Amino acid sequence: VAPRYSALRIAGERAHERARRGEPDTGRCRRVDIDSIVVSNWQEPVLTLEIRCGPGTYIRALARDLGARLETGAFLSALRRVECGGFREEEAVPLGRASERDWLPLENLLARHARVEVDRDVCRHLCQGRPVPWSEGESGMRVAWCEGAVHGLAEIAGGELRPLRWLAARRVAPER
Repeated sequence: VAPRYSALRIAGERAHERARRGEPDTGRCRRVDIDSIVVSNWQEPVLTLEIRCGPGTYIRALARDLGARLETGAFLSALRRVECGGFREEEAVPLGRASERDWLPLENLLARHARVEVDRDVCRHLCQGRPVPWSEGESGMRVAWCEGAVHGLAEIAGGELRPLRWLAARRVAPER
């Protein structure tokens, strides 16, 4: 169950906005993926865990729920994200020292995500906001690549490839 004061959307509105108005808690229970929980240190009363989880997992809520389940109570005293989207903490550059040469190309950032390769004609249709018939691959969101470059996000659903977000600056010239 996500915290009452969270960014989770309920009926199109952020839960924290509803909570601040004093609206009743309507429960924000949803399924999340937790790959592993490892005890890395235990010095009573402090338990340190290393958790590998999917997006949308509220670690503070996990601590709360774990304490309730063990009938001891629990809260999160510190949270440190050491990896996100395949990028590790040791690869990070402190903001005060970051320069343009530290920036990664979009293709590097999205290389690990599910992708769909499209030709120029399909890319042009998607860029114009038009879905195209599509029978390849399972349903779901994909990074759309054309001619070795990322052009946007698309979704495979209902026999179509539908554009979700497109990069307007990336143009595909018509074949001559």
